[in-house]
Amino acid sequence: KEYPNSAIQIDQQTKIGSYDAHLLGFDYSQEGTTYQTSAYLLIDSENLYNILTVVDKNSASKYDKVLEDSVDTFKLLKN
Repeated sequence: KEYPNSAIQIDQQTKIGSYDAHLLGFDYSQEGTTYQTSAYLLIDSENLYNILTVVDKNSASKYDKVLEDSVDTFKLLKN
């Protein structure tokens, strides 16, 4: 509902660092620009974590590696 007129193109299990995660990938258009969006979902015993990366699809190949590396820095901190 948050991204009307978009269709999920990637729906797969993945890893973020050492964490099991689920990846949903889709394109979203707004005001003539198409954005490549990746939603990483992680669940621990108490919480759901959602990490989003969004990039102009025309520039995606330039930034894909940097976005993946950034997502891989995710760590759960213990209180």
